[in-house]
Amino acid sequence: MVYNPHISCIAIDDEPRALRLIESYCDRIPSVSLLESFNNPIEAYDYLKNNLPDIIFIDINMPEFSGIQLIKNLEKKPLVIFTTAYSKYAVESYSLEAIDYLLKPYDFERFNQAVQKAKKHLDMLGSKTMSKISEGDSITVKVDYKSLKIKLQDITHIEAMDNYVKIFTESKCHIVLRSLKSMLEELPDDQFIQVHKSYVVSLGKIDYFMNNRISIGHFEIPVGRVYLNKFRDLLQG
Repeated sequence: MVYNPHISCIAIDDEPRALRLIESYCDRIPSVSLLESFNNPIEAYDYLKNNLPDIIFIDINMPEFSGIQLIKNLEKKPLVIFTTAYSKYAVESYSLEAIDYLLKPYDFERFNQAVQKAKKHLDMLGSKTMSKISEGDSITVKVDYKSLKIKLQDITHIEAMDNYVKIFTESKCHIVLRSLKSMLEELPDDQFIQVHKSYVVSLGKIDYFMNNRISIGHFEIPVGRVYLNKFRDLLQG
């Protein structure tokens, strides 16, 4: 995820008045760009198949297609802020890793609080809040009996495989005879974190985290139960 000071979002609600409220609140926050508003969740779902905003503001109780159903069916999920008049959906919404839950009627202060929480999450995942890796920072590994230098900024994640590790970059995968533990000891801990017994990920390469899984490009990486609390604490800052 490349850091962008502007937060892109869409709003989905079958009530026109609710959409107008979100539109007016977004207009009051300079860093927020509302790309689209939908009163038809099916149209919104079609839009999201080809577009990935940073945040979705979405009502839950809608005809034909509930907000929860829509989010569950998305292949790639933006950050989600549910907006609803019914508190009974709160537990289920948080099981979907929703960033926040706005109970109608909510005022601008509460809306802005949710946006700032999402912004903090996005900043953590984006490169701006990470300590910058210089062009020269790299690790040297043995590949096919030759020494290979791999830039840290190119590494997306590392996967353990028996006595080997797969080092994934944005363009290649290198198979190296080393343990995941020894690899982790060489990597800066403000840039890389172990999230599973078999996986280490680059924090700056994470696209999103949802349902205990990390998305990096077309890879879906599980977060193990042992590592989950530490990872969530890091996300929450």
